[in-house]
Amino acid sequence: MLPVSGWSKWLFASCLLFTLIYYLRRDALLLLPASCVALRVEGVHVVLTTRDGNELAGHLQGDSVVSSFVVVLNVLPQGARFARGVVIFPDALEAEPFRELRMMLRWKH
Repeated sequence: MLPVSGWSKWLFASCLLFTLIYYLRRDALLLLPASCVALRVEGVHVVLTTRDGNELAGHLQGDSVVSSFVVVLNVLPQGARFARGVVIFPDALEAEPFRELRMMLRWKH
């Protein structure tokens, strides 16, 4: 294993902490303007509505995960190079709409 200096460990830890804070604020607390506050699924096309009112149309990726306790949608917005993950927990929706979303995603994709 290569020896690592103290400043590089500090830099790595700082980057991890910054990333953690950013994604907590964007995806869990929904505090950032880019936070996804609404979602509309139309087949393989998805429209994400952000906190600041922008709508991002995109394509639902095949590596999205659907289970009984969480749905992770990987959406590639039009014109973007990287996909964006949208995590949906059961307590974000009523039971029936969450079940319908899971069934639609599971059987249509």
